[in-house]
Amino acid sequence: MNIKHLLILLTLSFLLACSQQEASESAAGAIATEYNMQSRFVGKPHAPVSMSFILNSPVELNQPLDISLTFTVEQDTEILEVEYRTDASLRSNDVSQQYQFTRLIKGAKQQIDISVVPQQSGLHHINVFASINIDGIQQTRPFAIPVSIEGSTQLQKTGQNEPANGMRHLPAQNVISMPAGESP
Repeated sequence: MNIKHLLILLTLSFLLACSQQEASESAAGAIATEYNMQSRFVGKPHAPVSMSFILNSPVELNQPLDISLTFTVEQDTEILEVEYRTDASLRSNDVSQQYQFTRLIKGAKQQIDISVVPQQSGLHHINVFASINIDGIQQTRPFAIPVSIEGSTQLQKTGQNEPANGMRHLPAQNVISMPAGESP
């Protein structure tokens, strides 16, 4: 992956994380923000399934975060299998992280409610994999749900914003600055 693609991915993750943070800062009782992941990948094979998600609770350190996932199949399918995995800093509260639905017609929607607990500040991801079976062929489509937790006040007070690897956390801007370098 070249640096241009990496910068685009980081920018998109940052924008989604900022949008997520604004939603979490809204007053209690406000309507939850829905995030849709329905982009088309022209010329690239993928499973004809889309996903949207809603954060049903505020994003807070060591507090359960409830997320509703809605999957829409874009073609008749014999089976829809959904699995999710969390980063090491996100703990799942769910007994099972795998779900299965059978015989869905085009446009059918299936909802899954999951719960995770963020255990460290920073940007983390929930990786979701939706697999469908069309005419005996399994196709899988990955999704990533960013979960952004603001830096702890302890980190800000002690001045530990610059670790040995050159990365810096700028809490006022909610940015992690990374060193740049070119290979010879």
